[in-house]
Amino acid sequence: MWEKLPELYVEYLLKDKESVKKLLEDSYEQKGADINPYNTLIYSRLRDFHSNSPFTNQSHEYIRRLKGVYSENLEEVLGKVKESFLEAYRKLLATTKDLSSTCFFCHERQAKNYVDATTFTPLFASLETVRNFIWDPIPICKECEFLLYFASAGFYKSAGKYLFVYVPDDLLETYRLNLILSTKKEIEKEKLGRVWSIVKYVLELEKQKSSWVLQNIYFVEIEIVGDATANIYSFHISPNLAKAIRELIDNYPKNLQDIFSEFLFYIYTGRSLYEFLFLLLSGFIRKDSYKNLQGGTIESKIVQAGRNMKYISQNLLFFINFQEVLNMNEQKGYIDRAFWAGRELKKLYKENESTRKKLEPLTYRLLEAIRRKDKEYFIHNLIRAYLEVEKEIPYLFKEALDDKNFSMIAYAFLIGLNSEEKSKEEQANDEGENSESA
Repeated sequence: MWEKLPELYVEYLLKDKESVKKLLEDSYEQKGADINPYNTLIYSRLRDFHSNSPFTNQSHEYIRRLKGVYSENLEEVLGKVKESFLEAYRKLLATTKDLSSTCFFCHERQAKNYVDATTFTPLFASLETVRNFIWDPIPICKECEFLLYFASAGFYKSAGKYLFVYVPDDLLETYRLNLILSTKKEIEKEKLGRVWSIVKYVLELEKQKSSWVLQNIYFVEIEIVGDATANIYSFHISPNLAKAIRELIDNYPKNLQDIFSEFLFYIYTGRSLYEFLFLLLSGFIRKDSYKNLQGGTIESKIVQAGRNMKYISQNLLFFINFQEVLNMNEQKGYIDRAFWAGRELKKLYKENESTRKKLEPLTYRLLEAIRRKDKEYFIHNLIRAYLEVEKEIPYLFKEALDDKNFSMIAYAFLIGLNSEEKSKEEQANDEGENSESA
């Protein structure tokens, strides 16, 4: 198997004959006599991951000799490319050091070299690892050294980044997820961009396969920084998040699909959805303040989505319910009660012209209290509000003085206070559309 591995690898790199032929034709059209089929077919696939290796270093004769080689006989050209690749492999085998240590990776074979950080960019090339290599070099055998060259085949390139999904103990699912990653059409190129198509696929699987432990599914993203440096990010989905996904993800507001990626970013990074909700409500409630809003940041997109909302409805309680599952708060019954308390107070304010004009200032003050997490100021304004309509403040607001319940009750009440009563048909029609541009 080891003897056949180099041939299997180069066959894999060149397997798509139609694509290979198109690449060669395009390269010849652009470069003419300067074409090098090895660089077109091999170097272009490996250079970001293995920048200074026997397979990519342009000083080697077995690469340079293919300059100007072109023929309409595809098999003839591929034969020469394969032979150069196999010579590169023999060059790899010939580069050895006399070491007495065992390979760090397989713990079986004798080490024949140390891992070269610049050869395996970006897997090992960062400021931290380079410093470690100086003082504590990693020994590696020739078999494992060659296997590292397969790493680039597993990652999918998108917008200058490389992405990979790993499912422990399930190679078939690992293959399927990465196949989806490589074949899905391009989506937004922003923070973590394309990886969210895979996240959404995994979330769908979670609803069907309870045997999976999402905490063990890792998403890896590599960002090339320079010829010898790279940033590597990885994340997983915690059990609490998996529970929230199973129970609630189908209730995500349809009219906010445009910021679904931002929602996923918040839950993946562990940022509070109350911060997300504050930005959304600020955009809706203070539309004029953000009319000149610019920038492509995550925060500005959420605020803009709030500005674009036609009205506020009960569907925004989704974010509160989701966050409270993450918080493991069992007292979620307060959410609906606070929402309907807000809806009822709005109705009372609308009945009288003298109080109707006070509703907007009240909303601003409550939003500011929530931003400052000022429970006393929030309750003070509620007492004044209920005195205006000569009603007793609901007892549930006593629970808002508890730190763990404040955001839950305050946001649910504010959503109710600013929500619109619509028929189910009207609401279904509106929520079936994405937000309109402001």
